[in-house]
Amino acid sequence: MKPSDILSLAIHNLRQRLSRTILTAIGVMIGCTSIVVMVSIGVGLTKSTEEMMAGMGDLTLIQVMGKADGILQDSDLRTIQETPGAKTVIAKQSLSDFMSGITASNGRYQSGWANVVGVDRNELEAAGYKPLMGSLNLSRTSSAVPVLVGQYSAYSFRDTARPEGEDMVDRYSMDESGNFTAENAPAPWFDPMNTELTLSLSNPMDPEGEPYEVQLRPVGMLEENYSLGYETSEGIIMDQKALQEIMEEASRRFGMTSPSKTYSEIDVKTADMEEVPDVEASLKTAGYMTNSYKSLRESMDEQARTIQLVLGGLGAISLLVAAIGITNTMIMSITERTREIGIMKALGCRTRDIRLLFLTESGLIGFLGGAAGIVLSYLISFGMNQVAGMQLSAIPWWLALLGMGFSLAIGLASGFFPAARAVKIPAVTALRQ
Repeated sequence: MKPSDILSLAIHNLRQRLSRTILTAIGVMIGCTSIVVMVSIGVGLTKSTEEMMAGMGDLTLIQVMGKADGILQDSDLRTIQETPGAKTVIAKQSLSDFMSGITASNGRYQSGWANVVGVDRNELEAAGYKPLMGSLNLSRTSSAVPVLVGQYSAYSFRDTARPEGEDMVDRYSMDESGNFTAENAPAPWFDPMNTELTLSLSNPMDPEGEPYEVQLRPVGMLEENYSLGYETSEGIIMDQKALQEIMEEASRRFGMTSPSKTYSEIDVKTADMEEVPDVEASLKTAGYMTNSYKSLRESMDEQARTIQLVLGGLGAISLLVAAIGITNTMIMSITERTREIGIMKALGCRTRDIRLLFLTESGLIGFLGGAAGIVLSYLISFGMNQVAGMQLSAIPWWLALLGMGFSLAIGLASGFFPAARAVKIPAVTALRQ
């Protein structure tokens, strides 16, 4: 028999027992839907995790906090720069050893603390800092020190002309769900991009003494990015050399020992996030304490894979029940068609053609049930996402193909035993029935 004849005869036999075929295919559909939907929940959780991690920060960034003593110096910077895989290395220097504050508009607006960070101006763009306004150019062209202000730095200032309790602008408000949000926040008291700021440093041993003041000129406003540091939100960044000069001059005026050059943090960027584990392992081997979103993501991915396996196993139980249904259907079909099998053998039909006919019938049941199950899975996935208001379930193309493959394989496997049984029936015995 030609393959087309076998396929045509298999379809005819299934149509002859349409009710039984439909019920068996429904069993396969339910099993396929169960395993696809269950796994899709795990895939959806993984995608949601990836989106959340991408929103949290740069997955190629590694934060180095120092060794056991927590001190980072130039020698550490050189060591980290020489680490294989470290594409960009940017060291952060904090304003330390002084009491500091920032004012604007001739002292009317005041910030009681100053989150000032010094970085190498030549590494800003490579490190991932992005300006919302202005530029990243920290080249000094006047007596005022050029700086970059955080996206929400102006909200940390209070208006001294207003009574206490009404002197700050709160950029957070409560929405209808009771969550605090910064959307539609009121404007701050002043525009930091068009206002000169004054950095005031005081001697910690003589807080009432005359402060050392430095004029700051904002040249750019940074996009908030906590992976790069809190200063991108409510702080100020200046060139590292300028910060070092300010601290040395303040130390001279206050009669203090010039502060040693240390770094509060060193950030390392790799060319690709797949290189992060190796670079981070090298840094830890060298004795440094590190932190990266990649390591956190790997932990969350492992949890998502465990959830996928558990949910997929539950769905596989339904598919196993469907396999038993197909086997039962094919055995009943053989019992009813024993005389037909005898006639086929008497007419000279080969044993392998009879076996292939029954395998084709069981395979078609698996294929039809699988196809219906994939369509139903997409509908259920869409409904779940709509009800949840988020991507709770996701069915990628490989999962749909996997569901179809499982259903077809279950159909063929379930028909193997009945098909083998059919070809063993002697022709004479079959014709007697």
